Amino acid sequence: RTSNTPNGTGFAVDLTTSAAGDYVFNHDNPAKLNGMSNITMTCWVNLQANQSTSDRLMSKFSTTAGFDFRFNNANAANAQLIFELNTNSGSSAVSSANINALNQWVFVAVT
Repeated sequence: RTSNTPNGTGFAVDLTTSAAGDYVFNHDNPAKLNGMSNITMTCWVNLQANQSTSDRLMSKFSTTAGFDFRFNNANAANAQLIFELNTNSGSSAVSSANINALNQWVFVAVT
């Protein structure tokens, strides 16, 4: 954890001090998220370096169901997010405008 937070109080998850590919993972694959007709996801992002294309912010994704909220490129100063929804009848995706999250906190949301 780090005390580098958007308002300077509390703590945030720090994924910069560990090996590449680290992430927060819920092993339970919560059934509460299956079959939802509405969802809102929000988070603060502060990139310390360029992210990898397809780095995920939040995801519960399979080949026939779920959602994926991820980066669509590898440029922290000009980052683009994508939200993809996958169902039995196919998938659809929408991209964000570019944001600059390099060494600064940016609030992102999808609903």
